[in-house]
Amino acid sequence: MPYDEFSKWMQYFKERPVGWRDDDRTAKLLNAQGVNKKPWELFDSLSQIRESQQRVEATKDFNMDSFKRSGFFGKIQTAKGGKKLDL
Repeated sequence: MPYDEFSKWMQYFKERPVGWRDDDRTAKLLNAQGVNKKPWELFDSLSQIRESQQRVEATKDFNMDSFKRSGFFGKIQTAKGGKKLDL
């Protein structure tokens, strides 16, 4: 297996840990029996999934056009020894 593929699998398992479906099912059964906790509070695998979903949601709000018009982007583009960003 090439290293690139291996690193992508590692990233996948970090976002979707092995056994998360079993933990989700157990959390739903516990909630049906009266446990008043969120699934991510009960199982670490579900908290990892929730954190990865929150990261994705946080990046959706980023407006690239606004960033390109900002003064900070202008400073980045004129930095000495830096690369020009083709965005």
